[in-house]
Amino acid sequence: MHSKMKNTIRAVVAFCLASALCGAANGQEIPPACEQLARTMEACTADLARWGDFNDPAGAAKLRESMQANITHLRAGLRQAVRDKGALAVAQHCADHDVKAKIVGDFGGMITPVLMNHGDATNCQNALASMQ
Repeated sequence: MHSKMKNTIRAVVAFCLASALCGAANGQEIPPACEQLARTMEACTADLARWGDFNDPAGAAKLRESMQANITHLRAGLRQAVRDKGALAVAQHCADHDVKAKIVGDFGGMITPVLMNHGDATNCQNALASMQ
């Protein structure tokens, strides 16, 4: 019985060690400047989808579905970029003024119809303002 317990403990320790090492390799942190881009994308798309609930429910459902896939893909790509190029290089790219200006322009244009039709895009506006 004592030997069986030791083997169980060894197996648990080996599993925990393997999990920790795999986590260090695969769980790269997304730099704050890049996470800000992802959160802005989420906020703006969510505001657009909420507006769509009243104007195009089927389109809003598709938008939510694609948003989840796009955000997951974006974050996976950012983690891969951190592994390949390093956190500092990726953070520098995300913090670049031209990158932020493009995001602000693209998402600002995306929510314009919402605002012109008296919809609520407060979350998106706040996210975009925090990027400038």
